[in-house]
Amino acid sequence: MSQELIAASSSSSLTQTHASQFLTIKLTSLNHLLWQAQLLPLLRSHNLTDHVSSSATTPSPTSNDGSPNPQYINWFRRDQLVLSWLFCSISEALLPQIIGLKIALEAWTKLETIFASGTRTQIQQLRKQLKRLSKGSNSIDTYMRHAKSISDQLAALQSAVHEDALINDILDGLGLEYRPFIRALEARNALVHYDDLYALLLSEETQLNVDKLSLEATIPPTAQVANKTTFNGYHGGQSSRGGHRGRREKSFVCLFVDS
Repeated sequence: MSQELIAASSSSSLTQTHASQFLTIKLTSLNHLLWQAQLLPLLRSHNLTDHVSSSATTPSPTSNDGSPNPQYINWFRRDQLVLSWLFCSISEALLPQIIGLKIALEAWTKLETIFASGTRTQIQQLRKQLKRLSKGSNSIDTYMRHAKSISDQLAALQSAVHEDALINDILDGLGLEYRPFIRALEARNALVHYDDLYALLLSEETQLNVDKLSLEATIPPTAQVANKTTFNGYHGGQSSRGGHRGRREKSFVCLFVDS
């Protein structure tokens, strides 16, 4: 089969491809490389990466005899398809940056130029977020997915975090409740992968919840009520760290005894 027929067949199938099915991430001022990571596989799957490559050559619009060049006509059709994909995957705030550009490579190059300087800043911000991870009151599932999301964004920015570093950052953010777990894990002196840690932490979270319920069940209801004493400077379950004691306020409890 000739190259012209192959190209024509490919172009026919491309006209039925709806980019919205694949390009779910809109380009914003914060996700340029993540957006690229979404778009490039689509271009590769249709042999269209040459339309965003500066090393590719563009066919001449006319043949040697001056007639329209069929190869250029086919190339231009494919290029306009790629350009339309770029337009439909960009947020409205950024569209003015490429309005008026005629071919896909011009739009692609313009966007790379705009976002090149912001990539380093974004990487620094994401690395700081990893170092400041804190589970807080979140579930293990939410906490682990958040950590993985940051790691994935760094990978998309071509600044991947080593798995060992990710594991250490996750453990550092777990808090005091998980300190015995961390010590036991460190005592194993074995490499732990993210998926393994995820499963272990889910199991530990379940056990901690069971322990809390068991402890509450062993405390008599009257003891729980009588133990409610408030102090000035005490709030939210944590005492004030100032160098003074709060003034104690009396709490009255009424006990009813059947005669």
